[in-house]
Amino acid sequence: MLSGQDPLEWRVRKRWLFSASAFPGSGPGPGLLCARSCSHLCLFAGLPDPRCRPACPLSAVNLTVRPGGGAGRGRRLAAGLEGPARGWGGTGTKMSNRVVCREASHAGSWYTASGPQLNAQLEGWLSQVQSTKRPARAIIAPHAGYTYCGSCAAHAYKQVDPSITHKDEFTIIPVLVGALSESKEQEFGKLFSKYLADPSNLFVVSSDFCHWGQRFRYSYYDESQGEIYRSIEHLDKMGMSIIEQLDPVSFSNYLKKYHNTICGRHPIGVLLNAITELQKNGMNMSFSFLNYAQSSQCRNWQDSSVSYAAGALTVH
Repeated sequence: MLSGQDPLEWRVRKRWLFSASAFPGSGPGPGLLCARSCSHLCLFAGLPDPRCRPACPLSAVNLTVRPGGGAGRGRRLAAGLEGPARGWGGTGTKMSNRVVCREASHAGSWYTASGPQLNAQLEGWLSQVQSTKRPARAIIAPHAGYTYCGSCAAHAYKQVDPSITHKDEFTIIPVLVGALSESKEQEFGKLFSKYLADPSNLFVVSSDFCHWGQRFRYSYYDESQGEIYRSIEHLDKMGMSIIEQLDPVSFSNYLKKYHNTICGRHPIGVLLNAITELQKNGMNMSFSFLNYAQSSQCRNWQDSSVSYAAGALTVH
């Protein structure tokens, strides 16, 4: 899972434990597993806000961990159903031989703390979405509170092949991407490309789109589009169209011109460069956005909103 964490936008108070495998089957290596105390504070808002603040990459799904092995090896646990994390002390650096479960810290705020109610909500959103003909190799999905983006996100996750992702054992590798240069996005795209080529892997790019309003210090407005929220939608869909063209250079130029506050723009750039690398080798791929939404409709300068988009990459 590639999650955008731009140091210019997000302050991270964290305790990390490095114990997971870098990639499935690679053995012990430099992975990233969040310990008990992790939170992200939005610098623009000053206070956490479930419309835009990205949850901890592992907070939506509790994972079992075997020391020295990959994160997520073993059964997936439903969010909100497990008790406090076990096996680590308060520093988040000591490991034991016991299986460790991270507490679902956002249960009751970003999503309901009731397991049955959460399952019903997820099933409800997914049931309203149609699957495409081919399963996704990668998706772009929002990462806000489920009340705001759950319906939109379902359009992306519905495209995932359950025969691969619902196996009894699988590995989730959270990858936090900071403010990369274009050359670094290209470099990491090449690095990830061979894993994107493997049909047993699924790439999840976690990103919201435009964060608009004074609280985000971004107020681009094209009056020719009418209401502010329509200008925001037009701006977002310009970027979405470029992503669908699978053109990392054009996407970078779009960001330089409009400075759209897409929090996962760097993970998206890495994905586009990985796709470009595979296309050089003759792989035929296409990306389509399936849904777009906004947390609210901005009509005056005091309003604010966050945009969400869900899309899927398929291989032909």
